[in-house]
Amino acid sequence: MDPTPAPRPTALAALDAFVGEWSIAARFPDAPPTGPAGRAVFAWDLGGQFLVQRVEIADPAAPASQPASGSSRPTPTPRPTPRTTSTREASSASTG
Repeated sequence: MDPTPAPRPTALAALDAFVGEWSIAARFPDAPPTGPAGRAVFAWDLGGQFLVQRVEIADPAAPASQPASGSSRPTPTPRPTPRTTSTREASSASTG
């Protein structure tokens, strides 16, 4: 098996701005603002193919999460090949 990772899709470069540690605060309607409630850490994983977000919230009732974002290369949809009609076929069909 080849240990060389697949080249990173160029579209993933737009996500580089998220890499690092971020403070998380929550605001709810009709409630006073709160200070930082937790943190989120974004880091590349699996050779830069996936951006993983790890979230830690200070409130034990809040769920922890660890989503990952990546890119899939869509399989090209096969296109039907246009049928070419020769002059001979066209004239035979019109007289036939």
